[in-house]
Amino acid sequence: AEQNEDNNTGSAAIDLALPPLPDIVVSDISIPVSRANSGDQLEVEWTVTNNGDGTANGPWSTSLTLVDGDDTVAGRSLASVDFNGSLEPGESIVRRQLVTIPVETGFEGPARVVAQVDVGNRVFEHAGDDDNRFLDDDTFDLTIRAFPNLIVSDVQVPETAVAGQTTEIQWTVTNTGGAPTSV
Repeated sequence: AEQNEDNNTGSAAIDLALPPLPDIVVSDISIPVSRANSGDQLEVEWTVTNNGDGTANGPWSTSLTLVDGDDTVAGRSLASVDFNGSLEPGESIVRRQLVTIPVETGFEGPARVVAQVDVGNRVFEHAGDDDNRFLDDDTFDLTIRAFPNLIVSDVQVPETAVAGQTTEIQWTVTNTGGAPTSV
């Protein structure tokens, strides 16, 4: 057994510093349209840049979200795009994704796309996580596409029917929507 327990611990000051860290940001978004309808497909292009001093190693995800022109209405998800590579300090990469504008957007008129890189904070950026959301400077005019609305009325059935035999039933279908049907 040890005779002196007082000499089992010690302390000394050490200097700690963070290593060079990445800071990945979306630095540009491009949508090559000025008008679009709900249900349309658009190609969204965005640039991810590593503004930090360290290498940004994937994987990370970027979310693309449709918002109104003032960015005040809750956004509608367009896509989540994974990246499994790496970006050296100062390096950029251009990404592209074909997205479909949701039928139900909750708004029409001026619209924008938001790209948020490193959703889930999988890349350690220390204090650099607060610049991962980028709102496109340009808007496009979003129109909610008209849809058919079929209503069945005036259903006519015979008073009696016999099992196993053909029975004639008639009805009327009326389109009260703002668009024709394909049938």
